[in-house]
Amino acid sequence: RVAQRIRTHMAALDHNQPLGAADETVVARIAKVRRITNPHRNTPNSASVLLLCDRSRVTSTIMVRPSQKLLRTAIGLKVDVRSHLVTDCHWTFRALSDYSSGRPIAEHVPDYFFDRSPSENLIHGFMQYLNLSFSDQFRGVSLENAWLYFKEYEFRYNRRLRSADTFKDLVSGFPSFDDQNLELIKAANFFQGASRRRRKD
Repeated sequence: RVAQRIRTHMAALDHNQPLGAADETVVARIAKVRRITNPHRNTPNSASVLLLCDRSRVTSTIMVRPSQKLLRTAIGLKVDVRSHLVTDCHWTFRALSDYSSGRPIAEHVPDYFFDRSPSENLIHGFMQYLNLSFSDQFRGVSLENAWLYFKEYEFRYNRRLRSADTFKDLVSGFPSFDDQNLELIKAANFFQGASRRRRKD
Protein backbone atom coordinates (compact mmCIF):
# COMPACT_ATOMS: atom_id res chain seq x y z
CA ARG A 1 0.00 0.00 0.00
CA VAL A 2 2.88 2.37 0.71
CA ALA A 3 4.38 1.71 -2.75
CA GLN A 4 1.03 2.35 -4.42
CA ARG A 5 0.62 5.57 -2.45
CA ILE A 6 4.02 6.77 -3.65
CA ARG A 7 3.09 5.94 -7.25
CA THR A 8 -0.17 7.85 -6.85
CA HIS A 9 1.80 10.80 -5.47
CA MET A 10 4.07 10.71 -8.54
CA ALA A 11 1.04 10.63 -10.83
CA ALA A 12 -0.55 13.58 -9.03
CA LEU A 13 2.61 15.71 -9.23
CA ASP A 14 2.82 15.37 -13.02
CA HIS A 15 -0.94 15.55 -13.62
CA ASN A 16 -2.21 18.35 -15.89
CA GLN A 17 1.17 19.04 -17.52
CA PRO A 18 0.37 18.90 -21.26
CA LEU A 19 2.92 17.82 -23.83
CA GLY A 20 3.97 20.08 -26.68
CA ALA A 21 3.24 23.72 -27.40
CA ALA A 22 2.66 25.99 -30.38
CA ASP A 23 4.60 24.76 -33.46
CA GLU A 24 5.94 21.75 -31.54
CA THR A 25 5.51 18.12 -32.57
CA VAL A 26 4.07 15.41 -30.36
CA VAL A 27 4.52 11.76 -31.40
CA ALA A 28 1.82 9.15 -30.69
CA ARG A 29 2.07 5.38 -30.67
CA ILE A 30 -0.10 2.54 -29.40
CA ALA A 31 1.87 -0.34 -27.89
CA LYS A 32 0.83 -3.73 -26.58
CA VAL A 33 2.20 -4.49 -23.11
CA ARG A 34 2.17 -8.08 -21.92
CA ARG A 35 2.24 -9.53 -18.40
CA ILE A 36 -0.68 -7.35 -17.30
CA THR A 37 -3.24 -9.66 -15.74
CA ASN A 38 -6.89 -9.24 -16.71
CA PRO A 39 -9.53 -10.65 -14.32
CA HIS A 40 -12.16 -11.14 -17.04
CA ARG A 41 -12.51 -14.54 -18.67
CA ASN A 42 -11.42 -15.10 -22.27
CA THR A 43 -9.37 -11.91 -22.32
CA PRO A 44 -5.60 -11.73 -22.95
CA ASN A 45 -3.17 -10.86 -20.16
CA SER A 46 -2.04 -7.69 -21.89
CA ALA A 47 -3.16 -4.13 -22.43
CA SER A 48 -2.91 -1.47 -25.10
CA VAL A 49 -1.10 1.69 -24.07
CA LEU A 50 -1.27 5.06 -25.81
CA LEU A 51 2.19 6.61 -25.58
CA LEU A 52 2.81 10.29 -26.33
CA CYS A 53 6.08 12.23 -26.32
CA ASP A 54 7.48 15.60 -27.18
CA ARG A 55 11.18 16.52 -27.09
CA SER A 56 11.59 16.03 -23.35
CA ARG A 57 8.76 13.98 -21.81
CA VAL A 58 6.69 10.84 -22.26
CA THR A 59 3.21 10.16 -20.97
CA SER A 60 0.96 7.10 -21.19
CA THR A 61 -2.68 6.05 -21.01
CA ILE A 62 -3.76 2.44 -20.46
CA MET A 63 -6.58 1.58 -22.85
CA VAL A 64 -8.45 -1.73 -22.75
CA ARG A 65 -9.97 -1.28 -26.22
CA PRO A 66 -8.59 1.79 -28.02
CA SER A 67 -11.13 3.42 -30.32
CA GLN A 68 -10.82 6.70 -32.17
CA LYS A 69 -13.23 8.35 -29.74
CA LEU A 70 -11.25 7.24 -26.67
CA LEU A 71 -7.94 8.09 -28.33
CA ARG A 72 -9.19 11.57 -29.18
CA THR A 73 -10.29 12.09 -25.57
CA ALA A 74 -6.99 10.81 -24.15
CA ILE A 75 -4.94 12.99 -26.49
CA GLY A 76 -7.08 15.99 -25.64
CA LEU A 77 -6.26 15.49 -21.96
CA LYS A 78 -2.51 15.11 -22.50
CA VAL A 79 -1.50 17.28 -25.47
CA ASP A 80 -1.48 21.04 -26.00
CA VAL A 81 -4.08 21.81 -28.69
CA ARG A 82 -1.56 23.96 -30.59
CA SER A 83 0.79 21.01 -31.09
CA HIS A 84 1.25 19.06 -34.32
CA LEU A 85 0.46 15.38 -33.73
CA VAL A 86 2.26 12.71 -35.78
CA THR A 87 2.75 8.95 -35.63
CA ASP A 88 5.37 6.76 -37.27
CA CYS A 89 3.30 3.59 -36.70
CA HIS A 90 0.87 2.33 -39.37
CA TRP A 91 -1.29 0.43 -36.87
CA THR A 92 -1.54 3.50 -34.64
CA PHE A 93 -2.48 5.68 -37.60
CA ARG A 94 -5.24 3.24 -38.58
CA ALA A 95 -6.70 3.39 -35.05
CA LEU A 96 -6.43 7.19 -34.96
CA SER A 97 -8.25 7.42 -38.30
CA ASP A 98 -10.89 4.90 -37.20
CA TYR A 99 -9.56 2.41 -39.78
CA SER A 100 -9.92 4.82 -42.69
CA SER A 101 -13.56 5.69 -41.97
CA GLY A 102 -12.91 8.92 -40.10
CA ARG A 103 -10.74 11.99 -40.16
CA PRO A 104 -7.27 11.13 -38.79
CA ILE A 105 -6.21 12.75 -35.55
CA ALA A 106 -2.52 12.58 -36.42
CA GLU A 107 -0.34 12.80 -39.52
CA HIS A 108 1.31 9.53 -40.58
CA VAL A 109 5.07 10.02 -40.99
CA PRO A 110 6.63 6.51 -41.18
CA ASP A 111 10.21 7.79 -41.39
CA TYR A 112 9.83 10.47 -38.71
CA PHE A 113 12.84 9.21 -36.69
CA PHE A 114 14.89 8.08 -39.71
CA ASP A 115 17.25 11.06 -39.81
CA ARG A 116 17.00 11.95 -36.13
CA SER A 117 19.17 11.00 -33.19
CA PRO A 118 18.05 7.76 -31.44
CA SER A 119 17.86 9.78 -28.23
CA GLU A 120 14.91 11.72 -29.68
CA ASN A 121 12.77 8.59 -29.87
CA LEU A 122 11.62 8.87 -26.27
CA ILE A 123 8.82 6.33 -26.64
CA HIS A 124 11.30 3.62 -27.65
CA GLY A 125 13.65 4.56 -24.80
CA PHE A 126 10.82 4.63 -22.25
CA MET A 127 9.45 1.22 -23.29
CA GLN A 128 12.90 -0.36 -23.12
CA TYR A 129 13.29 1.07 -19.62
CA LEU A 130 9.86 -0.12 -18.48
CA ASN A 131 9.94 -3.59 -20.08
CA LEU A 132 13.04 -4.55 -18.09
CA SER A 133 10.93 -4.49 -14.93
CA PHE A 134 7.70 -5.79 -16.45
CA SER A 135 9.52 -8.89 -17.70
CA ASP A 136 11.06 -9.64 -14.30
CA GLN A 137 10.28 -7.63 -11.15
CA PHE A 138 6.67 -6.64 -11.90
CA ARG A 139 5.37 -9.71 -13.73
CA GLY A 140 1.63 -10.09 -13.21
CA VAL A 141 0.66 -6.46 -12.57
CA SER A 142 -3.14 -6.19 -12.53
CA LEU A 143 -4.91 -4.26 -15.25
CA GLU A 144 -6.58 -2.08 -12.60
CA ASN A 145 -3.23 -0.93 -11.16
CA ALA A 146 -1.00 -0.98 -14.27
CA TRP A 147 -1.43 2.76 -14.87
CA LEU A 148 0.23 3.49 -11.51
CA TYR A 149 3.34 1.54 -12.49
CA PHE A 150 3.50 3.48 -15.74
CA LYS A 151 3.25 6.75 -13.79
CA GLU A 152 6.18 5.70 -11.60
CA TYR A 153 8.37 4.94 -14.62
CA GLU A 154 7.30 8.14 -16.36
CA PHE A 155 8.26 10.12 -13.29
CA ARG A 156 11.72 8.54 -13.31
CA TYR A 157 12.29 8.53 -17.06
CA ASN A 158 11.21 12.13 -17.59
CA ARG A 159 13.88 13.17 -15.09
CA ARG A 160 16.62 10.99 -16.59
CA LEU A 161 18.81 14.00 -17.44
CA ARG A 162 18.59 15.32 -13.89
CA SER A 163 18.12 12.16 -11.85
CA ALA A 164 19.75 13.80 -8.83
CA ASP A 165 16.65 16.00 -8.53
CA THR A 166 14.14 13.13 -8.60
CA PHE A 167 13.71 12.92 -4.83
CA LYS A 168 13.55 16.70 -4.51
CA ASP A 169 10.78 16.76 -7.12
CA LEU A 170 8.98 13.96 -5.27
CA VAL A 171 8.74 15.95 -2.03
CA SER A 172 8.32 19.36 -3.66
CA GLY A 173 4.55 19.26 -3.49
CA PHE A 174 1.71 17.49 -1.73
CA PRO A 175 -1.35 17.27 -4.01
CA SER A 176 -4.78 16.56 -2.63
CA PHE A 177 -5.65 12.88 -2.26
CA ASP A 178 -9.39 13.31 -1.83
CA ASP A 179 -11.57 10.80 -3.68
CA GLN A 180 -12.62 13.21 -6.41
CA ASN A 181 -9.06 14.22 -7.28
CA LEU A 182 -7.89 10.61 -7.33
CA GLU A 183 -10.73 9.65 -9.67
CA LEU A 184 -9.80 12.49 -12.05
CA ILE A 185 -6.15 11.39 -12.14
CA LYS A 186 -7.09 7.76 -12.73
CA ALA A 187 -9.64 8.69 -15.39
CA ALA A 188 -6.94 10.55 -17.34
CA ASN A 189 -4.59 7.56 -17.32
CA PHE A 190 -6.81 4.46 -17.42
CA PHE A 191 -9.55 4.14 -20.04
CA GLN A 192 -11.34 0.94 -19.20
CA GLY A 193 -14.20 1.52 -21.63
CA ALA A 194 -17.61 -0.09 -21.72
CA SER A 195 -17.99 -3.77 -21.06
CA ARG A 196 -18.61 -6.15 -23.96
CA ARG A 197 -22.13 -6.90 -22.70
CA ARG A 198 -23.05 -3.23 -22.55
CA ARG A 199 -21.68 -2.62 -26.03
CA LYS A 200 -23.65 -5.57 -27.39
CA ASP A 201 -26.88 -4.20 -25.90
